[in-house]
Amino acid sequence: MTAVEVHAVVEGPHDAPVLLLSNSLGSDLSMWDPQLPGLATRFRVVRYDTRGHGRSPSPGSSHTIVRSLSR
Repeated sequence: MTAVEVHAVVEGPHDAPVLLLSNSLGSDLSMWDPQLPGLATRFRVVRYDTRGHGRSPSPGSSHTIVRSLSR
C-alpha cells in the first residue's frame, strides 16, 4: 500500500478523546470552523482535506466525477 499525503490540522487538549472530521466534496477543512471552538474544548479535533481538496494534493492521474442517470 502506498502512503498518501494529506493536509491536516490537530487542535484541542492532548489527553482528550480524538474526534476526526473530514470535509465533503468540493470543500476543505475550513467547513468545520464554526463548530471548532465548541468541539476543541472537549476533544482532540483532527481535521483534514481529502485528496484534491484544500491543501491536500490531487492524485497523479486524471479523474472526474461521473453523473449517472437511472430511468
